[in-house]
This record gives sequence, structure tokens and C-alpha cells, in this order.
Amino acid sequence: MEYISLFTDETLPGPILDMASGDGHNGIFLAQRHLPVICCDKSRDTLDRARRLAAQYGVTITLWQVDLEREGIDPLPQESYGGILVFRYLHRPLIPSIRKALRKGGILIYETFTVEQPKYIREASKPNSSKWASLSARRKEGAFMGKGNDDKTKIKPI
Repeated sequence: MEYISLFTDETLPGPILDMASGDGHNGIFLAQRHLPVICCDKSRDTLDRARRLAAQYGVTITLWQVDLEREGIDPLPQESYGGILVFRYLHRPLIPSIRKALRKGGILIYETFTVEQPKYIREASKPNSSKWASLSARRKEGAFMGKGNDDKTKIKPI
């Protein structure tokens, strides 16, 4: 909620991609604010849940079934999104693609687990794969926000 003011039709240069969206609740939250949202996930079942949840809230979202981890494939079109949301998901080889997928002036909000996270959260919320945990101690807060698609922009902890 603290950064919701960043997400307006006037400030975003394109649609918002909710990556590995699961049931789509983050994207649906922004769609309720009349923003164009694309929810992508590998699982057809979770995208079906996102579709039903969006209908329940009376919003329209675009659903995209895609395997973000296919080796040798860059699944994200370049300079296509005004915002990208990533929560509780990490596939390190995809990070350069994420950066290239943002349009100039776009916003990235990325939150992932750390290797220390499991001792602080209940069992049901733990990552189901250690590959999704950030190993870096300096990233222990787990949340990052970045803006833009140029080399001068830094991704900084929030």
C-alpha cells in the first residue's frame, strides 16, 4: 500500500505484469484501480483461480500461461511492461529478461524469500523450493523496488 501511488495510468508506460502470479491477488488489487494487468503463471489451475477471483471482484485481467523457467528461452517480450510485480518467486536466470521487459520509466517490485526466512514464518508460507531463496545477506529484507530500464537506475531495497 505504501507505494500504490506509483501505480497510476498517468505514471506507468504500459501494462503491469504479475509474474508467477498464482491466484493473481496482487494483480487483481491493481486491476481494481483500473490498471491493465497481465497475470502469468505456469499452472493452468492457479490461472483458473485468478480468473474466478477477478470475476468475483468485477475486474478484467489478462491471463498468460507460460513456463518462465524453460531453459534457453526468454519468455518475456522486451520493453513491454510499465510495471512488473514478482512476489515469492525467484529464478535467477530470468533477472536480465525482467530488466529488458520493462519499458523506460517502468517500475519493478520484487519480493522473495531469503535462506533465513523459514525460521520466521509459519509452515504454510515457506517457499517450497530452496532455489527461490536469495542467498545474499544484504538482501535479507527480501523486497526490492526499481524504476526504469536504463543502466543508471539502481534497484534499491525498500
